[in-house]
Amino acid sequence: MNMMGSLVALLVALIWKPDFEEWRLGWDIKLFARIFSGIMISGMAFAVIVWCVDANGPVFVSMFRPVRLVVVVIVASLILQEPIYSGSIIGTVILVGGLYLVLWAKKKEMKSMSNPVETNRTDRNVV
Repeated sequence: MNMMGSLVALLVALIWKPDFEEWRLGWDIKLFARIFSGIMISGMAFAVIVWCVDANGPVFVSMFRPVRLVVVVIVASLILQEPIYSGSIIGTVILVGGLYLVLWAKKKEMKSMSNPVETNRTDRNVV
């Protein structure tokens, strides 16, 4: 994932700024800050993902990925003063609603797996 992200970023950067003089990094605090933040963010993200998979299972990790889009809309509006369009609001509502439904269903599934007696009793009443 990091390799493909780097490749895409490189292609976009080559198209956006083809002058290699602007690409030059010196041995200064800017280079250290970029390397440090890249390593720390990747490391922290990996640690949080591993913890979440260990604690709750892989469904929760995959379901919270769309939340990044919601955060991007909010941060772009607050910090970058970008307008929020109706499509962003509708998409946010759909994403949060879908996330809620999946987590609700997963919680219900976990309850039924922990109480097999109630599941069997419920099945007999339905049939």
